[in-house]
Amino acid sequence: MESKYAPYQSKAPYYTLNSYSETTEHVWIACHGFGQMVKYFSRRFDVLDASKHYLLFPQGLDRFYMDNYTKVGASWTTREERDLHLENQQAYLDQMWAIESPQFDWSRTQLHLFGFSQGVSVITRWAVKAQLPFDRMIMWAGGFPPELTADKWAFKKPQTEFVVVLGNQDPFINAAQLDKQGTLLQSAFGEYQSIRFEGGHELNRDVIAGLDLAKA
Repeated sequence: MESKYAPYQSKAPYYTLNSYSETTEHVWIACHGFGQMVKYFSRRFDVLDASKHYLLFPQGLDRFYMDNYTKVGASWTTREERDLHLENQQAYLDQMWAIESPQFDWSRTQLHLFGFSQGVSVITRWAVKAQLPFDRMIMWAGGFPPELTADKWAFKKPQTEFVVVLGNQDPFINAAQLDKQGTLLQSAFGEYQSIRFEGGHELNRDVIAGLDLAKA
C-alpha cells in the first residue's frame, strides 16, 4: 500500500490570557502536556500579575476522548506520521506568532517560553526552528529532544536563561532518565537552573508565582 498526501487549508484556535498593553513586561508562550486542554491548563497561570503578563496558549492539534468518553484531551504528536505532525504543528505555531508578534515592543518586553510534559519538546523544537528571540526557557517535567544540540542554539541571546522544573514525586521520570536529561541539557546550554518541588507530574501555582518574582 502506498501513502499519498493531500495538502489542504485548515485553521486551529489558540488562546490568550490578559491583554498586551503599555504596562506589559512579559510575554509567555505556554505549551500544555499530553491529554490537556488549554481551558484547564491556563488556570494555573492566574497567579501572574495581569497588568505585566500577556500569555499565549497554543492548543495541541490532535483531539481524542478520555475517561470513558466523558472528557476530551489533546496531544501534540505520536509515533505515527511523526514528521508530518511536527511539520503541521510548527506551521500552526508560526501562524500564531505571525499574528501576535508585530504588537510586541522588545525594548520593554521579555519573552518566556514554557513547556509542560509533552509541551517541552514542542516549545524547544519550535524555538529552534523559528529562532525565537526568547529571554527564558522553562522546561517543566518533560523530555528534552536529543537532536537539539548546542550548535542549534547559536541564535539565542547571551543572557538567555534555561530553567528545569520537576516534582520530587513525578512518576514519569526516574533517576536514570534524570541523569540522561541533565547530560543533554548541560551539553546544549552549559548552565541551567533546576527547581524541585514537593509534588508529582503537575503544575504548581507557587512555583509559577516564584518564576514571576524571579523576573519581576
